[in-house]
Amino acid sequence: MARYKTAVALFVCLLVPSLAVAAPDLGIAFGPWSFASGGPGPGIYAYSGLALGGVSRLEVEAFGVAELMPAPGATVLAGASVGLSLGGPRIPTYFNVVVDLGYIQTLVDDGLPGFGPAYLMLRLSPLVIGNPLHGHRDRMFSLGLLYDLEERSLSIVWNVLIVHWYPGNDSAHEERRR
Repeated sequence: MARYKTAVALFVCLLVPSLAVAAPDLGIAFGPWSFASGGPGPGIYAYSGLALGGVSRLEVEAFGVAELMPAPGATVLAGASVGLSLGGPRIPTYFNVVVDLGYIQTLVDDGLPGFGPAYLMLRLSPLVIGNPLHGHRDRMFSLGLLYDLEERSLSIVWNVLIVHWYPGNDSAHEERRR
């Protein structure tokens, strides 16, 4: 188990600086998160994160997921993902499809801090509207598989809408339109 955590941490530590050098777009992400089966369990969860792009079709995202109901804060997860835009480059493509590969670590489980279950995630966002130049890039109807590294089982995760907001970039788009 420790090998997985070390490999993922090393991968993220190497990838994030390489994207930062490539003149990235920095976005703030938020939205609902749902576990359809397995994972931490049923409930209403909130998703928030930072998206870092810069390479034509790739973006990296660091994110957190926290339980809102039925027990606020009883489950907290943190993760990182690498996304690939399948429909074309992130900029200037306005409609896109994104596939993410990620790692999620439970930080609080049943209200108790400490490392809990860890998951590998494969997620498909079949409808992505916008791009960083327009100030938003929203993912709709995302569906993913989580692989529990300890239990060796699969579960499903889904999101109706995850909003990515790129502060400052919407004003650059307005300048280009004039």
